[in-house]
Amino acid sequence: MRCRRRKACALLVGMRLLRSPVTAWRQAASVLNWLALLACCLPVAVGAQSYPSRPIRMIVPLAVGGTGDTLARVVSEEMSKILGQPFVVENRAGSGGLIGTEAVAKSPADGYTLLFASPAHVINPLLRPNSYDPVKDFEPVSVIANTYMLLLAHPSLPAASVGERVAFWSAARRRNFAD
Repeated sequence: MRCRRRKACALLVGMRLLRSPVTAWRQAASVLNWLALLACCLPVAVGAQSYPSRPIRMIVPLAVGGTGDTLARVVSEEMSKILGQPFVVENRAGSGGLIGTEAVAKSPADGYTLLFASPAHVINPLLRPNSYDPVKDFEPVSVIANTYMLLLAHPSLPAASVGERVAFWSAARRRNFAD
């Protein structure tokens, strides 16, 4: 196959052997289209900043010194080593985690404010419907730990199951779950 234009010949170097000159021109045009698309994207990629370019806030809606706070501080220390930017852990406890969670929901969605959520993150909107939407207002990043909840009773209590315990409370007209 003989090439009449030098630019087209340069683009055809390294391509598989084609059967007709029309197919060669179509393939060359396709390559030119891809190069033009790539050239359009380059200025955007060059101008983009790397993430993170400033410190990251991690809001913990739990009490200082608890398990969640300790875990958040350990994770943030390791993440700051990996990303090369400091993580600022900010405890905003209160109202069952609602204060800290609403602060994150109202902050800009730029990736520089993170929420270290607890199970209350899903329960609070059910108790306070106008606070935030855990699905629309947040984007999950990672699961850090799994927690379990236990219902324990003293062996002297005459209730062997949860149903028997509820019946015991109802019969005794007790509403205090801490007895």
